[in-house]
Amino acid sequence: ESLEQVVFGDNSEVEEIGVKAFYRCGLQSFAAPPKLQKIGDLAFSDCLQLRDFQLNQGVRELGWLCFWGTGLANLKVPEQAHATPEQLGLGQDPGVLRLPDGLETVGREWFHCQSIQRLIVPSSVRVLGDDAFSGCEGLSAVFFEPGSRLERIGDCCFQDCKFAEIVIPRSVRAIEEYAFLGCMELRLLRFE
Repeated sequence: ESLEQVVFGDNSEVEEIGVKAFYRCGLQSFAAPPKLQKIGDLAFSDCLQLRDFQLNQGVRELGWLCFWGTGLANLKVPEQAHATPEQLGLGQDPGVLRLPDGLETVGREWFHCQSIQRLIVPSSVRVLGDDAFSGCEGLSAVFFEPGSRLERIGDCCFQDCKFAEIVIPRSVRAIEEYAFLGCMELRLLRFE
């Protein structure tokens, strides 16, 4: 958390920054090495002080939510990277709930909060319990981290939520009764 700066030499051979490489570091700025091609999922997420990020134009792959929870506002993404600001975690607001890493079970009726607008479920979560997000009427987007191990979506889990689509991870084995009861805006249920 105290790491504020990373410096790469002009001749650096670094081509990839891995998954969560600088997760929750105290970085304030970052200049990508000249040969960088890939930034992994969540690589800079929760770097709360990060305000200045210089990308080279050779970057081809930007990981899922790699800049989530940063203070970046004016990052220019190379055209070949094909990533939306939302996919990169840019421009997030307080209405975003990211469940903690390592969490395996979201218990029964854990959340009943209308201020949650977006939900990010880490890959460690295996069970979304009965009524877990029931009544979260402001919830308009649900994202499952790549490599999700989710196995069960409980009864009435997303009752009355407002998302228009959701992508169910391939690991899911059971979607219980009424999981999407009252989701009147749900138009697309996609299975990986």
